[in-house]
Amino acid sequence: MNNTKKTLLIFGIILFFSFCYFNSTVWAQSPPGNGSPPGPGDEPPSPTELQNPMPGIGSIEDLAGTLVKWVLGLVATVAVLVVVIGGILYMTSGGSPKQLEMAKNTVIYAIIGIVVIALSGIIINTIIKILKK
Repeated sequence: MNNTKKTLLIFGIILFFSFCYFNSTVWAQSPPGNGSPPGPGDEPPSPTELQNPMPGIGSIEDLAGTLVKWVLGLVATVAVLVVVIGGILYMTSGGSPKQLEMAKNTVIYAIIGIVVIALSGIIINTIIKILKK
């Protein structure tokens, strides 16, 4: 498989999983009464209270913290997959110095990415805790 096909395959997989993670369902609210729209002479519908669609998220800081957890979890999952791919490249290199070097660099850069992800999570959570005070 050449590099273009590999890139398209990886992009397709990432796109597929991003649609799986970020899709949502929308439920419409029906009008009060028997389901028919109000007509002339009908009393106006009573005001309704909107419920929080995201339980446990009561402020913008909570929302930011939740989004950060999701994004960091997704990125960390991709980084771990890259480490696994680097290991597979290492095992299938067949002793070729060029392939071995590429596999080692893949694993090293993925581990550096995991460290950066962990540190950014710590820094962002610290900032959110400071802003909540």
